[in-house]
Amino acid sequence: MNTAILTEALWRVCTRNLWKAYFGTDSRVCIARCKHMPANQRKSLALHALAYTGMKYGWAKIALHMADRVLTNGSYVFRRLAFMPKRPICSHLVAQVYSDSGLDFGVAPYEAQPDDIWDYVMNSDNYKIIRHLEPLREEDL
Repeated sequence: MNTAILTEALWRVCTRNLWKAYFGTDSRVCIARCKHMPANQRKSLALHALAYTGMKYGWAKIALHMADRVLTNGSYVFRRLAFMPKRPICSHLVAQVYSDSGLDFGVAPYEAQPDDIWDYVMNSDNYKIIRHLEPLREEDL
């Protein structure tokens, strides 16, 4: 656990040590893994995600998500009109990386929201929960 890394979209997409980023905080961490994915494909997914490191976060996309949710009852309207593939947000980054490897979370990558990914993984027989959703503790080392 103390060597695990994560790639996430903050102000910019960054790569950090999971333990250093979240140990000692109230943030809850869950780790799931696709059961039938060979190690070389997992490595390929990780390298693909790392390629996003340094890109600016897609703040405008967040506003478009909100506009779709409030003004169109969640329909995919504003996000479609403002196609911005080079501005990642966290759920799109994850969904796109998996999609490029032939996997999906039940929605198109550019439509994926964190709840879509969570619901799909939690309800799929194809994923194994490695670590349940809870804060990191000393015994996790």
